[in-house]
Amino acid sequence: MKKIIVGLLILSLFISGCVTNSKPENIDIAKEVEKVVVKTINNAGKEFQKMEMLSNVEGTPLCNKGTQTCYYTWEDTNTNKIVKSATLEVWRKDSPNYELLFSKTVNNDSGTITYKVEEDTGGNTYEARGSFETKECFDNEYD
Repeated sequence: MKKIIVGLLILSLFISGCVTNSKPENIDIAKEVEKVVVKTINNAGKEFQKMEMLSNVEGTPLCNKGTQTCYYTWEDTNTNKIVKSATLEVWRKDSPNYELLFSKTVNNDSGTITYKVEEDTGGNTYEARGSFETKECFDNEYD
């Protein structure tokens, strides 16, 4: 039901932006509106499916001050795996700038990347950033 509601909301925005006082001779407005509704509903359905699949990739980058270690653990729980690779970046914040200390990419749909900060960490702030790249087949199907 939500797919239809979203489609109709998008449709109503499209129509409200395109209303004119005259109708061109050879255009069947009902058929044109039907095409827009069907296309919008199909696209909305794909967007919901895409968001659901992306939300099935679990993982959070973290830094442990006590061990001076940053890590990113991720897992693609989709039946048809969508993750191509994952990257951990570790940044030192040197107000107001950031300096990249470490970056590593692993080609796998699940795993852990770790980095131990070897420098004196006194007074420094560190940030771990984790990201993943999706497989080309996923990108082609949902773009």
